[in-house]
Amino acid sequence: MDSIIFDVDGTLWDSTEIVAESWDEYLHNKEHMNITITAERLMGLFGQPLPAIAAQLLPDKTEAEQLRIIDACCQAEHEALLKTCAPLYEDLEKTLKTLSEKYPLYIVSNCQAGYIEVFLKSSGLGKYFRGHLCFGDTGLEKHDTILKLMNTYHLKDTVYVGDTMGDFLSCRKAGIPLCCLLWFRRCAGTGLQDQQACRFDKAVWFKKRGNCDLILNHSFPVFF
Repeated sequence: MDSIIFDVDGTLWDSTEIVAESWDEYLHNKEHMNITITAERLMGLFGQPLPAIAAQLLPDKTEAEQLRIIDACCQAEHEALLKTCAPLYEDLEKTLKTLSEKYPLYIVSNCQAGYIEVFLKSSGLGKYFRGHLCFGDTGLEKHDTILKLMNTYHLKDTVYVGDTMGDFLSCRKAGIPLCCLLWFRRCAGTGLQDQQACRFDKAVWFKKRGNCDLILNHSFPVFF
């Protein structure tokens, strides 16, 4: 293994509460819309490209209006996250420090342009990462963004750390293994229908055609 690529939301930090509050406040105060945005609602949408999220939240708006409004929500979100860092997962910096001493670390996300930079600045963890790409930068599906980053940094044997079914499918398309972190409120109904699951305390190995993807509850895999 020559590198590790991380997702952001649900993997490095949990921004859902702050994002939900900032979007809800913007939509009510600036757009005067009768819509309620909650963390629970956003958790079901995170991991998708922003236009897809906008279409589901604002189905009665034109595509142009959806994108305008969601872009403004994201600006409000960035400002809120720069004022207050979202909760980082347990032992995150300790884990990143340990891993970065052995492997180059990167980030790939389906987020909007600028969001990863906000995470790195707000958390103070930028020193551990060599580079990053997101949907907002490339306009590509996640597996293609992963492949683009791999090509840019000449990565040949990487692993992706994420937390959603979308991450699982993206890694399958990109042809790389997934280490999936299951935070309990996000892991119900993963929908891995054709996998054989074998439980070992806090770990679950999903076996398929001889390949194994590690799925962990709670803590980071410091044993790479």
